[in-house]
Amino acid sequence: MLARVSFAFLLALIAIPGCMYGSRKINLLYGPNASGESMRPENARMRIAVALFGDARTPDQGTGTFLGRIRNRYGIPTASVYAQQDPVVWVSEGIARGLATRGYTVERVTSSLTAADLPTITGTLTRITSGMYKRVEAHIEADVSLEQSGQTIAARQCVGSTLQWVGTASAAVYEEVFRRTMTRFIDDCVPKLVGMIEAGGSP
Repeated sequence: MLARVSFAFLLALIAIPGCMYGSRKINLLYGPNASGESMRPENARMRIAVALFGDARTPDQGTGTFLGRIRNRYGIPTASVYAQQDPVVWVSEGIARGLATRGYTVERVTSSLTAADLPTITGTLTRITSGMYKRVEAHIEADVSLEQSGQTIAARQCVGSTLQWVGTASAAVYEEVFRRTMTRFIDDCVPKLVGMIEAGGSP
């Protein structure tokens, strides 16, 4: 009996460092490259539509607002991370803001079918995950396309990742890690989109 009590107490001690804050509920934020304030006013007359992305995440990587799990030093899951906003909308809006920051006049649409004849950015979110085991990490991946008049003109994959060594795994830490990940995702994706627009889109 004493051995069982001691074993249960040991398990409780192992779990405490990872779950002392409980589940993390974080705000999904943007960095300066998604401010929406144009740094290239010469592009202001070019109109582009951005459609709400589709969601192709797999259950083991996170669905809905679930973003990932926190593991303690022994690799045991002890808490979960949830977004307070819809991650799919966050990524779609990040693309829209990133293009607006580049000077484009952006229209948000539900799909390319509602964008008339505007060049339209469509996409599918394939991964948005986080985790902690000795370090906090976050990843965003999406397949994006430029469509116009019902035809796909070009397609690319966009990614953003952050790996950060931290002493704690508070909600504030996760918010900053995801903000950096979105910044890197936009830095990777928007130049690709600009190249696609300039090569195949029309004002």
